[in-house]
Amino acid sequence: MNIYQHPAKDRVIEILQECGLPHIDLTESSFQHFLGCGSKDKPEGVIGLEQYGEDGLLRSLAITASARNKGCAKALVSELEALAESKGIRHLYLLTNTAEDLFLQLGYSIVERQLVSDAIKNTQEFSTVCPGDTTVMRKSF
Repeated sequence: MNIYQHPAKDRVIEILQECGLPHIDLTESSFQHFLGCGSKDKPEGVIGLEQYGEDGLLRSLAITASARNKGCAKALVSELEALAESKGIRHLYLLTNTAEDLFLQLGYSIVERQLVSDAIKNTQEFSTVCPGDTTVMRKSF
């Protein structure tokens, strides 16, 4: 499985749109911390990381329909977790409406919104982009 840093911004947005995931709040600097899966010319999966001190926000795990169930998602999450740990992140959070089962299998647990760190609560994704009924999950290292 070919996992690499800095997939093309346009392709990241295309995959996010295909998967119905938000991207309106992503800034130019956000794309510096995305990983791609597949060929560099046309990745079939992407994932991003935002760091807030010892807390991190796993952003936008998105896999094209043709690449699902082939290990891309698990490989991307594994590589992102290694990146997060190397940056000193101790708690990795995510918000999901569709991938709860996958993340439970990967060692994440569901947490109540009020127990999330202030740094994560203050992100646009948490505070405005994702609705209040979105599942919040966390993995600690």
